[in-house]
Amino acid sequence: MTRTKNRKNSMDGFMSRVYQRQSILDDVNNWSVYRIFVPQHRYDQGYIGVSQLSQSALEMRYIIECYEAENKDYARRERRVHKMLRKFANTWQVEMIYTHLTREAAFSIEERLRPNDNPVSKRDPYNWNTIKGGDYVRY
Repeated sequence: MTRTKNRKNSMDGFMSRVYQRQSILDDVNNWSVYRIFVPQHRYDQGYIGVSQLSQSALEMRYIIECYEAENKDYARRERRVHKMLRKFANTWQVEMIYTHLTREAAFSIEERLRPNDNPVSKRDPYNWNTIKGGDYVRY
């Protein structure tokens, strides 16, 4: 068999199961806006995201996602944030900026914090996001 036939579907990964369990809580005001950064970043640098996970669960999420993106047994696509987390392996931190929000409020705040795309051709090296905020994107 070829390697692609042996690879697990990205929806079979550990984090996908976590999100499937979390989906029953969509109507509850338990959404948060968070940032991932390293100490030398200014407040507007790093990665801005939206999640229903706690801070410790977010930290674990990114550790698992980085593993799945590197491991050839998983089909998870490597994203810019994974590359940056590996680059700053021992110094990155997660900070909850806003908590206890509705889904709509969380994505609205994310849109204000990430108003523009960050394409490869014009990439800001201190912005770990690649697309503007405010849209629900499942990787």
